[in-house]
Amino acid sequence: MDILKIRLLKAMVKCPACGREFETDPLKAWRFRFYQVNGYWCTLCGSKSGVYEDDYVSSIIRHVKW
Repeated sequence: MDILKIRLLKAMVKCPACGREFETDPLKAWRFRFYQVNGYWCTLCGSKSGVYEDDYVSSIIRHVKW
């Protein structure tokens, strides 16, 4: 099992700012504790958000500043 494997795939992401879905590649990817985090930039409204994923939970958090 490779814990540090980073997924950089196109994904359908729902923007927490405007609420619309868009397809994009992640801007960057990193590990935070036991989460795999993918950072996205909304192509529709321009806000940045991060998708935090693990085996049980997936959350979307809006980033004010990176």
